[in-house]
Amino acid sequence: MDTYTAVTSSGSEYFKFRVRPRWEQTGSVSKRMGVEITEPSGSWMDFVSRLEARNRKGAQQGH
Repeated sequence: MDTYTAVTSSGSEYFKFRVRPRWEQTGSVSKRMGVEITEPSGSWMDFVSRLEARNRKGAQQGH
């Protein structure tokens, strides 16, 4: 199966990882692709954990 290198960012944070395509949707001038991160880095996992904690806190406060 094909794998790709993906780079994503949030503010000043950048993350690079290997991904495997799961689905594709082709438009007339673009393509959307859902991917699976095959080997997430520790920094990516920390980032996701911080987002989840922030979202839980917001939900508890009624935001």
